[in-house]
Amino acid sequence: MEQWLPFELNEEEYRTVILWWQESHPKVIESSLSTESWHDWMQEVLESS
Repeated sequence: MEQWLPFELNEEEYRTVILWWQESHPKVIESSLSTESWHDWMQEVLESS
């Protein structure tokens, strides 16, 4: 996996990105999976696979 620098988006920036992504990927689903961090979210994804 390539390295990347963490960053934050404010609510408006996030909506802009998610709308752009949804337009490019119409079947995408946005879900927090009832988690509060990326690590927990990734664990949920792996366990549900």
